[in-house]
Amino acid sequence: MGSKIEYVDSTQIYATSYVRNSKAIGVLWAIFTICYAIIGVVSFVTPEWIGNISGDSPGKFGLWSTCYADEQCKGKLEEILSIANIPFMAATICVGLAVLTALLTIFAMLFFCFCQTTTVFHICAWLQLISAVCMIGGCASFPAGWSEVDVQKICGDSDRYVLGKCGIRWAYLLAAIGCLDAVILSILAFILATRHIRLQPDPHYAPASLFKDLHLLAKNYLDEKCRNVGRFNDNMPGIEWLYSLLNCHKEKVSKKVAANTKRARANVSRETVNKYFDHLKETLKDVLVDWFCSNFLPHAKKLPGRKILLSNNLSSHFTDTMIQLCQENNNSFVCLPKHSTLLTQFLDVGFFRPFKMARKSVLNEWKVAHP
Repeated sequence: MGSKIEYVDSTQIYATSYVRNSKAIGVLWAIFTICYAIIGVVSFVTPEWIGNISGDSPGKFGLWSTCYADEQCKGKLEEILSIANIPFMAATICVGLAVLTALLTIFAMLFFCFCQTTTVFHICAWLQLISAVCMIGGCASFPAGWSEVDVQKICGDSDRYVLGKCGIRWAYLLAAIGCLDAVILSILAFILATRHIRLQPDPHYAPASLFKDLHLLAKNYLDEKCRNVGRFNDNMPGIEWLYSLLNCHKEKVSKKVAANTKRARANVSRETVNKYFDHLKETLKDVLVDWFCSNFLPHAKKLPGRKILLSNNLSSHFTDTMIQLCQENNNSFVCLPKHSTLLTQFLDVGFFRPFKMARKSVLNEWKVAHP
């Protein structure tokens, strides 16, 4: 039973650490998801995929628009189906779908506030996977249109997957980076969805021994009452019951953090402690004799008859000086039996203890009422 309890306690620590790390990774995933959507939008609308700005007829090409040096850019997004260059039209549709699914992923992240985390991560992962496939398809199909006549006017002897005099512009590179980004984000979303660990409830205690104590305490209580709880194994409660019990009594059961021992305290040796107690033993002898001579004897001499001095079994009380002083002054020195306070000191147990507890309670109430 002990090994199982210690295992559960270590699992609690691991799960807490894992969930905190996964939350941090999830935040980074969300940030890069937004960055990927921005990359997709910029590469989709910018006519900077390929171009030749230093030739006889300089110009630049985007997915659905063409810009010449001496003319205004041609092509409109709403005329996408009328693009003569079929590979460019296919690339425009693919990249457009990639941007749309990237924006839907951002919208789906709002469901983290309403749905289970694993479900939202699964949805986002599939959306990002679709976006990655569309982005890769757009980047791969775009070079197939380099053999068209309108491209050759600017790029010269260009052909499929051959640029000729043109060069790759920054928007194409940005789209290529977006492909890699989408693949990585989709894989990360799947990992966060499938390997997500639910954070166990905080048990509000630190030491693992508390598991054992409460288990045994509950079992002994049920055995004494001759009760048999069916959901417990041999009347031994499980971890879930323990969590439920402690969470219901958070105000009574609190976590205690052990204080660190300072180096100066740890350097105290056994010899130092032994010397202290030896010195204390000698000092107590003198203190008791002084009290006996200055307080007890002056008062006892005023009373007739033999007097009795009751004492506990502290070894420092049994000294030759004390016994001799009692005999000289007609006093008896009587010691109480060991561990007999309950039976031999009724006033201490029956009066002084309840009085001290009541006094302490009244003082606490007064402190609360007069902060």
